[in-house]
Amino acid sequence: MFLWVDEAHYFCVDQDAAFQTTARSKGISTVRLTQNLPNFLDAYGPNGKHKVDTLVGNHTTKIFHRNNDPTTNEWASKMIAKDTQYRHSISNTGSIHQPIGNQSQTAVQELEEEVCPPKEFMGLRNGGRRNSYIVEGILFQSGRLWKGDQRWIVRKFKQT
Repeated sequence: MFLWVDEAHYFCVDQDAAFQTTARSKGISTVRLTQNLPNFLDAYGPNGKHKVDTLVGNHTTKIFHRNNDPTTNEWASKMIAKDTQYRHSISNTGSIHQPIGNQSQTAVQELEEEVCPPKEFMGLRNGGRRNSYIVEGILFQSGRLWKGDQRWIVRKFKQT
C-alpha cells in the first residue's frame, strides 16, 4: 500500500501521527510533501507543535530540497545532528617590538556544530533549464550513515 500526499498540510488530521507509527509494520509506505515546516505548524494550530514533531519524527527518510525558510532549515539541520569539532588557536603575549620574552600559547576549543548547517539547503539546485533539469535534495535516513560516516548526502533527481 502506498500513500502519496502532495501539499500534505492541507490534509492533516489529528490521527496522522498515530497512523504513521503503525504504517510501516502494516506494509504502508507514506510520502508527505510540503514546502516548509510552518505549513504543518499552521495546519495543526497554535498548540499543535507536538503533533507536528510526532508526525514528522515518524518518517525515517526525509528529503529536503532548496528552501529559504529559516524554521525549516534550522529544524532539519538540528535533526540531522551535531558533531564535535576542535578549533585550534595560537595567541602571543608581549609586544612585537620586544621579541625577547614573547610567549605563545596554543589552545584547543571543543565545539558542537551542525554537520549540515542551515545554509546548505539554500544552495541546492532547483531544476529548470538553468540547472539542466536537475533538482538536488539533501537525503537523510534515521540510523543510516553514508560515505565517510556522513549522516546526510546530496542526491540529484532528474525532472521529467
